[in-house]
Amino acid sequence: PIYYEKLSEKLQRLIAEEEDRLKSEVSALEFEKELRDLYQKSTSRDDEIKKLGFERDIDFTIYGIIQENKNDKNNSIKITNQLSNKLLPQTEIVEWHNKPSIKRKMQEVIYDILDANNVSEDDIEKLSENILNILNRENV
Repeated sequence: PIYYEKLSEKLQRLIAEEEDRLKSEVSALEFEKELRDLYQKSTSRDDEIKKLGFERDIDFTIYGIIQENKNDKNNSIKITNQLSNKLLPQTEIVEWHNKPSIKRKMQEVIYDILDANNVSEDDIEKLSENILNILNRENV
């Protein structure tokens, strides 16, 4: 009986070890799949940026904000390019986000561009705040 008891204990231990090994293989496969999905998303984002004609990630981010509001791809690209051309040079000014005159000028630029593209007053205020937050590197 002692001999068979030890064998049954060994068998149970081996079964438990095999179950643990299978679980870890499954989790490793799930991890690998998630990693692969993440890689595909990151490369597809780069492809999407290039396809839209943007050179910088910040342009794509601004485009995303505008696109949520306008939902018109071509118009959103046009607005994004206008905003980038006017706003990005301002962000090179040291501590621009702490200078009320610079921020006010940037808000005016955003307002003028969005208003010219038939964005509502309420949306302009929200978009302006979001865009300025994105452009402020300290918030990123």
